[in-house]
Amino acid sequence: MIAATVAVLLFAGAAIGYAVYQANSTAIPNAPEDIEGVTIATYASQQHVATDQTYDETPPVGGLHDIEWADCDGAIYDQQIRSENAVHSLEHGAVWITYNPDEISDDDLAVLTDYVAAQAYLMLSPFPGLSSLISLQSWNHQV
Repeated sequence: MIAATVAVLLFAGAAIGYAVYQANSTAIPNAPEDIEGVTIATYASQQHVATDQTYDETPPVGGLHDIEWADCDGAIYDQQIRSENAVHSLEHGAVWITYNPDEISDDDLAVLTDYVAAQAYLMLSPFPGLSSLISLQSWNHQV
């Protein structure tokens, strides 16, 4: 009887140990916080507002936003879009690619345009004054 109890306990211990090992070994590869250059923000509010907002990030990655989305089905904008509309698109899973229109070359813009065109949940727009050549935004993330 003691041998059977010990065998059950050893089996249970091995099973639990294996489960813990598997849980730890299935960590997300390249989690956002592990990628150099990714900024992560946390916004408690996802409320819709009808007013212009001041955001902590440029371009913004979350927070209060307009009730209307920006078109994000491969939309290529040739003018800066309203951040409040873009943020609403981010809330629903879009990626907003912005570029500095004074710095980007025609060739680089063509590459971005070809990549974004007709891709669901992607949008591309100029963002005058952007401190980098390009920037990618998703809800609460930026690189």
